[in-house]
Amino acid sequence: SFDKLHARRDMAKWINGVEHEANLLDGRLQNLGFVKAYLQIAQAEELLTADVAVQRNFQRAFFGVGDALRYQLNDWAFVKVSYEYAIRLPEPTEIFGNGIQIADNLVLEPERSHNVNLTLLMDALQTPAGLLRGSVTGFHRRAENLIVLIGREDVFRYENVFGARVLGLEVGSTWTSPGELLEVGANTSYQDARNTSHEGTFGQFAGDRIPNRPYLTANGHLRLRHRGLTSDRDELSFAWYSRYVHEFHRGWESVGRAPLKPTVDSQLLHTAALSYVTSGASPEELSFSLEVQNLTDERAFDFYGVPRP
Repeated sequence: SFDKLHARRDMAKWINGVEHEANLLDGRLQNLGFVKAYLQIAQAEELLTADVAVQRNFQRAFFGVGDALRYQLNDWAFVKVSYEYAIRLPEPTEIFGNGIQIADNLVLEPERSHNVNLTLLMDALQTPAGLLRGSVTGFHRRAENLIVLIGREDVFRYENVFGARVLGLEVGSTWTSPGELLEVGANTSYQDARNTSHEGTFGQFAGDRIPNRPYLTANGHLRLRHRGLTSDRDELSFAWYSRYVHEFHRGWESVGRAPLKPTVDSQLLHTAALSYVTSGASPEELSFSLEVQNLTDERAFDFYGVPRP
């Protein structure tokens, strides 16, 4: 009989591009236009029955294009707007599976999307109270054949959701005290990703949130620095990092009663790190670090079925 685990599977990807940068108005206005080419070649043996396997081969070629415009409002503030028609080629695990929990999908199509971003950036605003950095980004994404991991309790498979719309907002800021002794920062991201397919396999879930992916995350950090501990060229620092991921549905949210719907629980994880860096007259540095992850010993995972230590 045919041994699926020993099936020959090969994949090659090639991505390249060319860009043009123009600087106008004494450098206050910058435009960056680009074109990308994508090529993917794959072959695999697909099991049809216990004794019959067929060879699947495909070659895919795509082109993408984009443009980004940045305008400097003053010495510390910028506004950026960008558009890209992008292609995301499937990864080997998404097509071939992993032989254990993720099944293969040899007909998985690449993602194609129209992406628009608008960013207001505050870069290095020096004040008497310290240095401020921050950004606010709004984005819109219209995708075809969005690649989504969907499954049951024990078996998953990457599928194409024929149409999807993503609206999102990202906000972040960092404050550094005078003398750089203390740094505090935080950022959060919200993505409202919805199925817009009205026909096909997922047409019955039109309007549902895309399953098995977090839509609200937040990060924060605090860093203390002390320089000149034993020499003029060393630094001792202590950092604390926190990350929050809000709970999300593993399946389509319109299926089943609310109390019985399987969800991935929210997570709040903390990490502490102590590091020491020293250097002499040469450019080389010597560093030591000690890091403890998940200090509160919470359940940690990237998505259902993949625990983290």
